Amino acid sequence: MEQFLGINIENVGVLSFLLIVYFFSALLGFKIIFSGFKDFYKLYTTVSNGKASQHWECTEGKIIYAELIPSTVPEVKLKYSFNVNGQKLEGSRISFNEKYSNPNAPNSLINMGVEEKYPIGDNITVFYDKNNPSQSTLEKGIHILPLSINLALDAVIIIFWLFLLKIFTEIFYEIFSGLLKELHLL
Repeated sequence: MEQFLGINIENVGVLSFLLIVYFFSALLGFKIIFSGFKDFYKLYTTVSNGKASQHWECTEGKIIYAELIPSTVPEVKLKYSFNVNGQKLEGSRISFNEKYSNPNAPNSLINMGVEEKYPIGDNITVFYDKNNPSQSTLEKGIHILPLSINLALDAVIIIFWLFLLKIFTEIFYEIFSGLLKELHLL
């Protein structure tokens, strides 16, 4: 049987393959974990701002742009203007739930028609943070259920990937230690 550095060639191929699989699995795992933590941070700030918005000031505003952009994942584009202490501001946030709500729900802006619910030129109530008036929304507060589902799915994905990484590490260790024993290095 052919050998390379004292290891059977068949084992070198297996070891190389496992090293590549392990390396890319670890990279992908860290990417998933990093994305998960980034999602946790976004959700944390969304929930914090959503809760804080319940106590925000309100003023009158006007819809200046409303459009539903059709695609596989439809997107709602909306702009409104409002004044705070003589300063003219623009906003685009409808609610703190908009990125996490179900677009297929009967009361979603996609199904209701954003142009129908928020016609251009309509007067609206705008809620804004008095310490940072550029942060505004049309619907104050937040609904926790869609966010909780998103957090739970992120947690499941992270835990699953850590489990897979642990299994890959154990398999790699067993094979690698077997090769080292074969070389009489262990």
